[in-house]
Amino acid sequence: MKAEVKSWGRALCLLFTVSCIAVCLSGCAVVRYLVIRDWNGDADLVVVSQNPTPIASIALEEENASRVVADAGGLALLERGESYGLKLDEGEEDCTIVLLDLDEQELGQARIHFDGTRLYLTLWEDGTVTVSEENT
Repeated sequence: MKAEVKSWGRALCLLFTVSCIAVCLSGCAVVRYLVIRDWNGDADLVVVSQNPTPIASIALEEENASRVVADAGGLALLERGESYGLKLDEGEEDCTIVLLDLDEQELGQARIHFDGTRLYLTLWEDGTVTVSEENT
């Protein structure tokens, strides 16, 4: 009986391990966050919030187009102390980043020039926005 229980235990452990590996390799963001605590991955631009007001959306505005990143359920993308990484599309190397709250009011904005080095855009407690190549 004990040998049978051990056999089932090993089988379940193996099944669980294989399942976890399969989910990790599939690119599941939630599992990646739980394992390494990093939503930023290979992002070109990382938005960091040090402001008490939640950031609901991030707008990337260029000369002829714009793109908005927001939670599909209308929740905040970022709370104070959190960061969110974005891959920039072709043509977004020079654009204005606008941060909006849950009422779609502007929290801050900054102009960026991306030359291949990851940028950190930080919204500070006093409402100022800085852009740098280091996470400050």
